[in-house]
Amino acid sequence: TPCRVHRLVVRGAEQTHESVIRNELRALRTASNLGEIHAACAVAAAHLESLQIFEAADFAVDRARADGSQGDMPLADVVVTVSERQRLATASTGVHSTAGEGSMDAEVRVRNLFGRAEVLGVEMEAGQHKSNTFRLYATKPRWGGADARLHAEVCKTVLSHQRKSSYSEKG
Repeated sequence: TPCRVHRLVVRGAEQTHESVIRNELRALRTASNLGEIHAACAVAAAHLESLQIFEAADFAVDRARADGSQGDMPLADVVVTVSERQRLATASTGVHSTAGEGSMDAEVRVRNLFGRAEVLGVEMEAGQHKSNTFRLYATKPRWGGADARLHAEVCKTVLSHQRKSSYSEKG
């Protein structure tokens, strides 16, 4: 059945900016029938869930209440209702041995802190000798609604070779 999307309503986004959700719904602008609208909604739901900040994304398509049809083509309203995940921070710790040196590490990761589906994290590792690592990173998945990821990180690593020589490498 031919029709176009007249209005898009987003519900349930409390922490997440509405623009993050609307970026995933751009294909609805060019949909010209109910089948294309349904397909665009299914793809958008999968993309929204892949951000790992939503428990679910539900779509409802209904006849538009406005009396402004585009020629003979009927209009539809699309309502997307998202339910955001409550637990968006994770932490982990560990102990391991590499090249004869024991070390301890810790990582804290937070998703959607600023409401743009970003991932921010800090990772630290301290060796039993002088080795240590510090890493701070930020990732923006589905950058601009595209299947691309923007990632930036800063790190400092100190490697200790004291068991094998007196040389210490800094990087």
